[in-house]
Amino acid sequence: MAAAHDDLINVILEEEEEVVSAHRAQIEKAMELVKSEMGLLAEVDKPGSAIDVYVERLAEVLERKAASIAELAAKVKTFRAHLRQEETLSKAVGLH
Repeated sequence: MAAAHDDLINVILEEEEEVVSAHRAQIEKAMELVKSEMGLLAEVDKPGSAIDVYVERLAEVLERKAASIAELAAKVKTFRAHLRQEETLSKAVGLH
């Protein structure tokens, strides 16, 4: 059980870096997408703009946002599960 705990600690340390890095990347993507959205709004506000083009591009941006958030959320969910598992193992091994 102690060996399983040690292995899990190693996994957690790796995942911690991955989650933080993924969060930074997601924020950068979000900033790029906000700029894209601002451009879309500027275009649609112009007289004679094509609303169908606006809607299609907006749908694409929203899909990219949702995918980016879902990807980060999945990493966080896995990381949280490992943290809970480590806490349980620590108690069983007598480390807490």
